[in-house]
Amino acid sequence: MSDAAPNPASGTSKSSPVIAPLEEHELPEARRIVRTAFGTFVGAPDPETFWADRDYVYGRWRAPHVAALGASIDGGLVGSNFATKWGSVGFFGPLSVRPDLQERGIAQALLAGTMERFRAWGTTHNGLFTFAQSAKHVALYQKFGFHARFLTAIMSAPAKRGGPARTRTCNQTVSDRQTTRRTSRPSLHSKLPFPAAGLERGKPDHNWARLQAHQNGSVDQHSPAPSATVGV
Repeated sequence: MSDAAPNPASGTSKSSPVIAPLEEHELPEARRIVRTAFGTFVGAPDPETFWADRDYVYGRWRAPHVAALGASIDGGLVGSNFATKWGSVGFFGPLSVRPDLQERGIAQALLAGTMERFRAWGTTHNGLFTFAQSAKHVALYQKFGFHARFLTAIMSAPAKRGGPARTRTCNQTVSDRQTTRRTSRPSLHSKLPFPAAGLERGKPDHNWARLQAHQNGSVDQHSPAPSATVGV
């Protein structure tokens, strides 16, 4: 029998998570967890490099109107969440948990701490974005009073290498201008194979969700945006 203390890195610790303000020295690991958690969920080839060009951790941690929460097990960071106060409106995300420790109640503990922060702030309308096709994510937030409502189409256009942009049409004929518009207008499509939903909490008539439509126009129930949640 080993006398060594449980190591959260092994993914075998049964300790309950400790929720506390995220410390500055924990930011690199928090950023790595965000990348690997979301990268793993969406099936990125290399989750470690997913969203490497984006910052969802450092900027939020430094913002005066954001509360950064960390979840630790046996002294090691295993997840984080960022609660934002916009006057009477509260918003949180990205909420992430290390992929090998998901579905152990860590996200629920982070969310409970987040709701405590909203109560302390006195926010009256709270919301988030999450994965529309994931029943476990939607069910998690419903436990805390969040419900879906509105539909929003989120689209993107691929960047293409080409010649100088044709932005001036004053010397073109009407036919040439129409041709320019048709050929220079990129087709819109969704980058992700699923929709993104925003859920909010408040009075029943104030609860809402923003759903992302697929390229073909179909819509699922709920989904992700930069501030989503991974790891229930």
